[in-house]
Amino acid sequence: MQQTTHERKKLRAYEVAKIYGVSQSTIWNYAKKGYLKPVKVGERVTLFDALECDQFFNGKNAERDNETGTHE
Repeated sequence: MQQTTHERKKLRAYEVAKIYGVSQSTIWNYAKKGYLKPVKVGERVTLFDALECDQFFNGKNAERDNETGTHE
């Protein structure tokens, strides 16, 4: 099975924050709580898997919408 580019893509915390409309602090808090799994690359670089982030944020939004009764 061939992986798509999206499945292989890695993102920096600021990119994840921008894509999903949250702060970088939120991204790091989610990582600290284990919701997102950061991957250390070198001494000062941490990346997040784009597919994992997409699944987390889409699942989180779907759960929130069910609680509030809204659908986007």
